[in-house]
Parts: sequence; C-alpha cells; structure tokens
Amino acid sequence: MLAAGALGRTAPGLAFQVDRELLDLLLGQEQIQIVHYSTILDTFDEAAFSAAGFSGSARSAIEGILAAEEAHVAALPRPGDGSMPAPAVPELTDLTEALHEAAELENLAVASYAFVIPELDRQRLLPTLIGIHSVEARHAAWLATLLETNPFPEAIDRALTLEQSEADSAEPTVAPPVVGTPDIPTE
Repeated sequence: MLAAGALGRTAPGLAFQVDRELLDLLLGQEQIQIVHYSTILDTFDEAAFSAAGFSGSARSAIEGILAAEEAHVAALPRPGDGSMPAPAVPELTDLTEALHEAAELENLAVASYAFVIPELDRQRLLPTLIGIHSVEARHAAWLATLLETNPFPEAIDRALTLEQSEADSAEPTVAPPVVGTPDIPTE
C-alpha cells in the first residue's frame, strides 16, 4: 500500500516528463519546417517559381504555410527553459526538390502528431494538437497536388513510432501502408 501511494505521487511527474518529451518532438519538427520554408522563400523568388513551372500563387501559398507553421510553434507549450537548439539551415539549390522535401517534412509532422495525440496525458492540449494535425495534413496534400503527386496515397495513415518520429527529419520516415490500401493513380 505504501508503494502504491509512492507510485501515485510520482506518476503525474513521470507523465508530465513524457508529455514534455512528446511536445518537444513536435516543437522540434515545427521549427525544422519553419527553417525549411524560410530558406525556400529566401532562396527562390517569384521568377524562380515561375521558371520551375509553378503558378503565380505558389510562392504566396508557401508564405501562408510558413505563417501557419509559426502559429503552430506559438501554440505549442515550450520546454522548461523555453529554448531548443536551432535547426540547421538547409542548402537548397533546386526549387522542385526543396518542395518535395517540404512535402516529406509535412508528412512526417502529420504522422508524428498522430503518434503523440493518443499518448499525451494533458487532455486540455488535445484540441490544439488535433487542429494543428489537420492543418499539417492539408499542407501535405497541397504540396502533393502542387508537385503532381498523389495527395492521399493511403486510405488510412499509420502513426509513426517514437523511434521513427525521432529519426533525422532530413530523411523523413515513411510509415508503411495499411494492408489492402488501394493504389490511387496520379494524373
């Protein structure tokens, strides 16, 4: 009975630490996206978007995605000291490749939110995280459409495991497809 009481007193602290690590994972991914989109906008002007065959509104849509990612960071609780190491600035030379990388980062974020949301003990954060999750999914779908790839390749997306979510975001992990998922052709 004494051990159960001790466990009861430490469990909330442990849950808070786990929640903090999960939220730090999401915050880190959001910051990587911000750096990536900022670098795209700093590297490629409107003429570069046009030369790559993208519509005139594509660059402004990327600006909108960047603003949303910044809002996501503002909405996520900060770690104890309020700071995290800054992500490395990517060296981007090809706009289309940079946008494909952005789509991979968005898909990684979608899968990571899907992993974190059911694991989180802080229930009051769930509406915010679910809202961010859906926006990340729309970003991924818009980028896929822009790049003329299938925006919904799976009927059911799988959440990543913790190990997959923590993997280097420069090489996003693709969650395995659900068995029986139909292949939807792109045009």
